[in-house]
Amino acid sequence: MLLEGFRVAQLGPGLAAAVCGRLLADVGAAVHRVAPDRSPGLAAWLNHGPDAGTVEAADLIVAEGPPSALRAAGWDAASLRRLNPGAAIVLIAPFGQTGPRAEEPAT
Repeated sequence: MLLEGFRVAQLGPGLAAAVCGRLLADVGAAVHRVAPDRSPGLAAWLNHGPDAGTVEAADLIVAEGPPSALRAAGWDAASLRRLNPGAAIVLIAPFGQTGPRAEEPAT
């Protein structure tokens, strides 16, 4: 497969992070899901499959949420960088991780 041997850590219950993890898993990446939403429906389908690896061993870390929620979970950029200094980090939020609207929900 295209991404065989590529390791991804998908953090949290967010659907955007789950879509990212599912797409990467579909092309061969090993995805480690931490605290995913596995409730029936779309979330269960997106997060289906075996978990593989750890955050410390990931090549890519994907987390979703506003800055305060990510900090509370220990998934803000600084905390993740301490766990894994070499991984690429993608933090998904409606209005980014900085700025006056960073904590606002999308709806």
